[in-house]
Amino acid sequence: MPTITEHLSELISAGYRLLYLHTAEEERALGIIQNIATAAFRQLYTYSPASGFSDGESPFWETLDAAPTGSIFVLLDAHLMLDIDPLLGRRLRDRKAFLAHQNITLVMISPLAILPAELEHEVYLAPLPLPTLQELKQMLGDAAPEDIDDAFIDTCAGQARGLTEQEARRAFGLAVQRQARSQEDALQALYEEKKQILKRARGVEVVDNDLTMDDVGGLDQVKTWLDQRREAYGEQARKFGLPTPKGLLLLGVQGCGKSLTAKGIAGQWQFPLLRLDVASLMASAVPAEELLRRALNTCEALAPVVLWLDEIEKGFAGSGGGDDTATRLLGYFLSWLQEHTAPVFTVATANNINLLPPEFVRRGRFDDLFFVDLPTERERLDILKLHIARRDRNPDQFELARFAESARNFSGAELEQVVVAGLYRAFAEKRDLSDDDLKREIEFTVPLYRTQEEAIKKLREWAELRTRPASQDASLLTYFSST
Repeated sequence: MPTITEHLSELISAGYRLLYLHTAEEERALGIIQNIATAAFRQLYTYSPASGFSDGESPFWETLDAAPTGSIFVLLDAHLMLDIDPLLGRRLRDRKAFLAHQNITLVMISPLAILPAELEHEVYLAPLPLPTLQELKQMLGDAAPEDIDDAFIDTCAGQARGLTEQEARRAFGLAVQRQARSQEDALQALYEEKKQILKRARGVEVVDNDLTMDDVGGLDQVKTWLDQRREAYGEQARKFGLPTPKGLLLLGVQGCGKSLTAKGIAGQWQFPLLRLDVASLMASAVPAEELLRRALNTCEALAPVVLWLDEIEKGFAGSGGGDDTATRLLGYFLSWLQEHTAPVFTVATANNINLLPPEFVRRGRFDDLFFVDLPTERERLDILKLHIARRDRNPDQFELARFAESARNFSGAELEQVVVAGLYRAFAEKRDLSDDDLKREIEFTVPLYRTQEEAIKKLREWAELRTRPASQDASLLTYFSST
């Protein structure tokens, strides 16, 4: 596969007259074009919308018309030039024959991929890829002392994948200073640089998380599925022929552990947990598609990560129903979900199948779709034990089996509130939690199922033939057929 320098050189030699480099790495892009021009003995002109050419005086169009054959013109911040001169697209089209005759190439560089309609079929859009692993190793080797360990260079370069050249050079400089203390300190410098990316990225945030799948009651089938994929991110899995896991979609009843599972996966796998807020991408002057592209690039830069989309049906509400922005966002996200190769494990949750775009449930988007139902009796017991133990009480001192049976149709969230409300009552009365407290809270609680029974049954009917049950308890199958 050719490098980006080789690819651009081929395009210029083949007669492509209008190139658009989509990148925020202006200096790196200029360096690549400079190397191409030098190697091909071509004259290079660089134009800035703020200061013009290097002499600051030459008019753009006159300079272009008088340029020697084979010249290369670079237009910085091309999106600004298109805003300043609404006729720029028309002017460039008018000069197509001239550019071809003079063998002149115009390279537009911009952090935004925005083209007027009249140029869409005239311009070759080429996103500038991030530095390769080999390029990162070379950068670190240049910055490091001669006696630096090769294994350290390999480790740091691997951790720096996803950073731009400038970001990597900054982080490498700090890592080299810290490596005298420890390799962990050096690697922390790279992680700190990646966290800076998040501060600049709209719509994606790091979620502080200390949970694992041990904190999730029930959902045995999901846990087994995850155990089988935990090691699938290593090189041995690639050699075995396994693709990188894409993620899963958790559909089901509210309060039954879908969001908790996303946190549990990240903690169990020791991956950072990132949350994507699709709605916030639409509340900006910058095109939402561009913000989504940046957010997903950020996720790839921080990979391996777990990417969490909570209540995804609300985030893409309006797609397919006349909302062009939501439809475009959905299309871009689904394409990324299916095509990306970075180790980003996506966990999407949904409560309302009627609002969920049908494209999401098509095979190939996610690795699997699970239906998370109300917990079975055994699962209710596990959940009660977890919440009692989490609050420094011994579950064996309570009649939890009896309460698990009487709390039929309670969600996991409702079971947690039974324990919390009982603790409030006990605290107010200046005593410890008792069985009576739990019994009274169960009796006072009106579960969601009682008011949403028809909706939950319809959801089960839809999911029975389209998804896998998240719990492999045999009683769940009976529960499905009897309701």
